[in-house]
Amino acid sequence: DTVKYVNVTVGGFGRQVLMKVVNSGGGDSGGPWYWGGTAYGIHYGVSTGYDGYARNLFSQTRYSDEALGVYVRY
Repeated sequence: DTVKYVNVTVGGFGRQVLMKVVNSGGGDSGGPWYWGGTAYGIHYGVSTGYDGYARNLFSQTRYSDEALGVYVRY
């Protein structure tokens, strides 16, 4: 998929990434977003709250320490 928006707030959660389309299914929440060997985020779900279009939404791994108090070990 292609990134449409970066660092948006959706449903009270900031610094989210919205993708161009929806290509996920039920049960995908909590799964990784990655490319090659790099972790980019954790799948949150589908949102229509930003611009009215259904889009995949994930939280950015680089901000996991701020959001959850944890970090991804490389």
